[in-house]
Amino acid sequence: MAPPLRLASAANRLAAAHAARIADALRAAHPELRVELVSVADGATHGMGRAYGSDDPGPTSAAAAVAALRNALVERTADVAVHAASALSLVSPSADGSRIRLAAVPARDDPREVLVAREASSFAYLPEGSTVGVTHPRRVTQLARRRADLVPRIVPSDIADRLTAMDSGEVDALILAAADLKALGLGERLREHIGTRQMLPGAGQGGLALEVRADDDATAGLLAPLHDERSAFALHAERACMIRLGADTRAAIGVYAVTDGETLFVHGFVGDPASGELSRLRWQGPFREAESVGSTLAELLLAAGGQRYLPGAAPPPRLRPGDADDFGASRGPW
Repeated sequence: MAPPLRLASAANRLAAAHAARIADALRAAHPELRVELVSVADGATHGMGRAYGSDDPGPTSAAAAVAALRNALVERTADVAVHAASALSLVSPSADGSRIRLAAVPARDDPREVLVAREASSFAYLPEGSTVGVTHPRRVTQLARRRADLVPRIVPSDIADRLTAMDSGEVDALILAAADLKALGLGERLREHIGTRQMLPGAGQGGLALEVRADDDATAGLLAPLHDERSAFALHAERACMIRLGADTRAAIGVYAVTDGETLFVHGFVGDPASGELSRLRWQGPFREAESVGSTLAELLLAAGGQRYLPGAAPPPRLRPGDADDFGASRGPW
């Protein structure tokens, strides 16, 4: 009997739920395949939904979790590393490049933010002065931009702890990732989806990425039926934008890419959580040139004023008048 295919995920309930979904998809694609789930601890993840999930991976926890899963591949204690795409967006693509390769990007789950509230039925019906639990500067900035009368409060990274904080009255509502609630079977807590035009998600939100050893063609072949090309190109664009910005989750950055036919549209913003000020732009290009489209959007964001929110970023290029419109498409080559 052939040995089982071992899927490694971070040691928390959210990551395990994502890995279980991949295991189910593999069994559906290969009925004879045996699949085993492997939990990998890294010292930076814990609980129901620590920061390493599709929601808000901090720079340290993301790097630690990615490194731990890749190490499991290298040491051959696992065959597939199941990453949250949001974590990979914060890690250099060159890391372990000679030993590890990206084998598949499954179809992306819902990338949107959602509102969970004790009483209000929607974002618009939150009373003035309501406290909203958030974990990320990206959400604080957009909350200030959309509803300056609301009060953001930092809540724990663990999703269970966030819900407990709300249920106990510490906050009136929460902004969470739709994909996380769904993965944890908590969809009944959702009050409203928040569209991406109102609140941009973080890079990779709702997506997964599957890595294997660079020389493991057999496992890569097993994962091939799970690969979704459009999701992969969108996530590549978002990651390229984040890398060019030199960003981590301490910065207020939202990036979201979506394809329409042969065109890839990438939306992004860089902002200031304290004031709610932000620079938001859209760039577009052929979807097969995803990395170029994403990195160009980053250059535009820096040139349009985002540089002042990223003091460690490289000096931006000079922007010619008319190259791009806020919330609008590009006007020719840049």
